[in-house]
Amino acid sequence: MSAAVEALRAPISEPILAGMLALWEEKRAGRDWPLRRDFDPFEFRFALGFISLVEVHTPPRRFFYRLDGTKQAQMFGADCTGKYLDQAPARAAADLTEQDLCAALVSGWPQYHTRALDWSGRRLRYGGIVLPLSREGPRVDMLMTVVVPGLVD
Repeated sequence: MSAAVEALRAPISEPILAGMLALWEEKRAGRDWPLRRDFDPFEFRFALGFISLVEVHTPPRRFFYRLDGTKQAQMFGADCTGKYLDQAPARAAADLTEQDLCAALVSGWPQYHTRALDWSGRRLRYGGIVLPLSREGPRVDMLMTVVVPGLVD
């Protein structure tokens, strides 16, 4: 594992997030980022439901949910599959998500975050990673998000 990914992994104690980051690094295989087709869902069945695939559409830059994981949708109370992020039901969470997606898009590097938000009358605590991908190789044009409940004290 590269030193940069190892440093990013250090604060991640949650097995699903750590496993997906390790798989991303393996699939990267020395490239700047892996291709979407490098991933076979069979290899990450331990994380299914926690994963969303977000396409980057330009211009203007918008994030389109190709697939919103069922467990993510349950956690947030909304399935964003087939919708743009700016159509999300809660603006505050969408703004934080957009910051995380933009950071991974611009840097080309995974991003890790933990959050505690007031959401639909309850305190929602979660952690997540954003993994940059490409459909063809020359640029990041897809992002894989992995979000799991808990992780915030």
